[in-house]
Amino acid sequence: MRVLVTGSSGFLGRHVVAAHRAAGHDVIGLDQVAAPDGADDGDGGVEPVGTVERVVGDVRDVDAVAAALDGCDAVYHLAAVADLGAAAEDPLRAAQVNVVGTSAALEACRRTGVTRFVHASTVYVHASAGSVYRTTKRAAESLVHDCAELWGLRPTVLRFGSLYGPGADADNAIRRIITMALTEGRIDFWGDGTEVREYIHAADAARLAVRALEDRFVGRTLHLVGRDRMTTGEMVRMVAEIVGSDVPVAFGEERYRGRYHLTPYSLDAGRISIGERLTDETYVDLGLGLLDTMQHLAADLGVGADGVAGPSRDGTGQP
Repeated sequence: MRVLVTGSSGFLGRHVVAAHRAAGHDVIGLDQVAAPDGADDGDGGVEPVGTVERVVGDVRDVDAVAAALDGCDAVYHLAAVADLGAAAEDPLRAAQVNVVGTSAALEACRRTGVTRFVHASTVYVHASAGSVYRTTKRAAESLVHDCAELWGLRPTVLRFGSLYGPGADADNAIRRIITMALTEGRIDFWGDGTEVREYIHAADAARLAVRALEDRFVGRTLHLVGRDRMTTGEMVRMVAEIVGSDVPVAFGEERYRGRYHLTPYSLDAGRISIGERLTDETYVDLGLGLLDTMQHLAADLGVGADGVAGPSRDGTGQP
């Protein structure tokens, strides 16, 4: 099978590309920035079977998306402003990428005759938290369903939970925590530690996303979240224990602002399709996933096997 992945150079996008190649699919990766070095090396040392072709283009450009989609059997639409803070700081850009970009990807399907559309959404569509990010992602989901009905598309919506893993962006919470532990020898967490999350390793999420291409998932909404519920305090202390070197941990006095506390689901959010959780028999345990992420970050930051690093490469204590 030949699939187009929009947002292919991003954190989740790189893992989804790798998972498709491991499954033997050929991939066209579309992103407005070039893929980072090593992005096409495969996932976890697994030799990829499928091929990958990288295209630099803007997901809001219908012509560019249609050209990349020509000859494909399906599209995975991942391109988005996915950080809550970034969306709140620039609502116009968030709306352009998340809403207009989704419209462009759908229109490209109509022009090329590609009907299989897998759309990356978020559990925040159910929340009263999430601000601009939530609003744009809810609008994008509605567009997918409306255009599917109008044009005979065959959609699947994937609502992702709290992702982590190697290659995470600098705004990813777990990457920030691990980076602080490795470079500064301490962890200052911005919440009170009682927030509950279901963390899922990006490689697990990507493999589940590939499974979602099966015909039985057409027209369904799938939640891709972790198997275990854990407080942010437990996760932070687990990071500190794995790093070792007596890493001190400090929590804030208030809850993690702008995010949900125990559950993303809220009656105030209004009616929206419920969806189902998609899981697998095997998955990356959080402890092993944190270790995996930490080992990759340590290599990038120049941290030796003997423990916590000194100043980072730019001398600021930040990656």
